[in-house]
Amino acid sequence: MTIFSQMTSDPLLSDPNKIKSTEEAMDALSSCRSYYISYGRYVAVQLCRYKESRGEDPTVHSREVLNEMEKRGILDGYNGAHFWLGSVFNGGPFEKTGKIHKYSEPGRNIHDREVKIWRLKKGAGADAYIEPAVPEFIRQRIDGARKAL
Repeated sequence: MTIFSQMTSDPLLSDPNKIKSTEEAMDALSSCRSYYISYGRYVAVQLCRYKESRGEDPTVHSREVLNEMEKRGILDGYNGAHFWLGSVFNGGPFEKTGKIHKYSEPGRNIHDREVKIWRLKKGAGADAYIEPAVPEFIRQRIDGARKAL
């Protein structure tokens, strides 16, 4: 068993026939990717606040969160799909704007996808979203990936 498979051993995710709704899928993702989702939520809040401080529209989408997490090295050594990023906005201090962001990344074999654009809810308590501590087994994987460079 690899370090990453320890994070993805949720029985719901291993058998797609057991997942009956989007809500169940989000719950399953939350249980096996909890650190990444917590960190992504923290990054999304930071991005909204940064944009707001610059007088920009304080909205965010999952691709911005992914890019920022990659920039910070949080996803070093992670080669899986990034569908779990939608869970960042599930149950957090965000609300949908009704707009979408379209993207494609031929280098990753991603063609013509859409993600929702989100904003912070008014009075949602976004101050509570602090940087989560990195679990030791993830820190070891990140350090190993950096040494390999």
